[in-house]
Amino acid sequence: MIRRRKPLSRYWQVSAEADLARYPTVAALLEAMNQAGYVNVTAREIKKTSLTADATPFRERAFSCLRLIDDLQFEKGLRLLEEDLRKGPVRMTSECVCIWGEA
Repeated sequence: MIRRRKPLSRYWQVSAEADLARYPTVAALLEAMNQAGYVNVTAREIKKTSLTADATPFRERAFSCLRLIDDLQFEKGLRLLEEDLRKGPVRMTSECVCIWGEA
């Protein structure tokens, strides 16, 4: 999912690797929930798509993964995003997994 998010993984491919290194896998989270004694543990994937015409949140590194990459990679991705935004809105795709369990 992290590798499919847009525009982050499109313009800043290294941001996906930074996030993958810091987050546990879904399997590890499910195992931890089971080991902690939760029952009826379930996971649900959620996907959201939208359009953006504003580079401001990216420019301000509002997404924490952009703070984990070097400045050269960040500037290159920002420049490419801004070029595409001059042509029109850019699609944003965000996916996550929500995990529930009963204590």
